[in-house]
Amino acid sequence: MGGEESKPRIRVAAAATAYILIGLYFLALSIPDLNLALLSTIGLGSVIAGSGLYMFKRWGFWLASAIFPLLATASISTLIFSLKIPVQDSTLMPIILDASLAIIFILSIVSFLTILSVRGSFKP
Repeated sequence: MGGEESKPRIRVAAAATAYILIGLYFLALSIPDLNLALLSTIGLGSVIAGSGLYMFKRWGFWLASAIFPLLATASISTLIFSLKIPVQDSTLMPIILDASLAIIFILSIVSFLTILSVRGSFKP
């Protein structure tokens, strides 16, 4: 009885953690450059959506659903752009950036599918 009820909570908590971490990552990327206000807005929205998911609120589900396409588009378009830039030095920074963007893209898809699978469990 208790195990069945806690499974959606654990999955939503994992998805909420992913949304918050992705949002913090986007905020950290956008802080040095004031021209990246849209990225800051997406990051802040992701953190707020993750907080709503932690509280198991329906508005958190809807905000996370609205933020998902923005997260996926921002991460995959930045990754594609980054892969086209020629690298002259042999530092690990471009590789780390590309790997992190690919992880964010995959994590955003998995998190969205997770909350979509338990959407009936959210409180109004």
